[in-house]
Amino acid sequence: MFKLIQVEFMKLKRKKFIILILISAFTMPLISALYYLGGGPIRNFSGFSIWGALSYTEWIILPFILGIVSTMILFDDRQNDTLKQIWIAPVSKSKYLFSKLLILILFSVLYMFLTAVSTIGGGVLIGFKDINNITLGFLFKKSMQIGILTPLAILPIIVLEIASKNNYIFPICATIVYVFLGFILIGFTMEYHPLSIVTAMIIHDIPTVETKEAINLRNCYINFTAFSVVSFVLSVILLKKQDY
Repeated sequence: MFKLIQVEFMKLKRKKFIILILISAFTMPLISALYYLGGGPIRNFSGFSIWGALSYTEWIILPFILGIVSTMILFDDRQNDTLKQIWIAPVSKSKYLFSKLLILILFSVLYMFLTAVSTIGGGVLIGFKDINNITLGFLFKKSMQIGILTPLAILPIIVLEIASKNNYIFPICATIVYVFLGFILIGFTMEYHPLSIVTAMIIHDIPTVETKEAINLRNCYINFTAFSVVSFVLSVILLKKQDY
């Protein structure tokens, strides 16, 4: 399993496109800094952290990026006939899929770490006075939660990617619809879409964030677990049924 993950990491590392994606981690902190300098209603580092790392990065940017990256790494294996070599090894379908998921989680955590660091940098340059162990701990805690939970939230997209086989356009289009649907549902109900559930789990203990309805964490955990497990199992089943 470790060798499989190591191989997946090396394959991802060779893609120059990944560097550009990681650079995009600075997008929201930069926009937040410009928003503050332009007179936006950001009064302290806690508010700046929410804008810089815990809002649109979690709602739209990171899920879309993970959808693209997952499509890319699965499509490349088919295009290069890598799958045939993996099955000859042999490697179980569940281990193969788990290695892909773990790579996505590690990539997601790295992305959120860079986002958090750049948010801190922006806060320091602006000169916020409330940058301390508490606010920094809050930022890194929430960033790591997002980094771990978001890849699990896009497992339904991975099901579509596996089902579509050599067609990479459909999964990308589905990712766009899936991400924006999750974003829209944040304003109505957060319990029935994996991405909106992640938002609920992230913001439930942030006093300054108000929601339209009370967050039922129990339902969120149950639904999120169900989505993740069913999507993973279905992905494995589809892999076993496909002929490479």
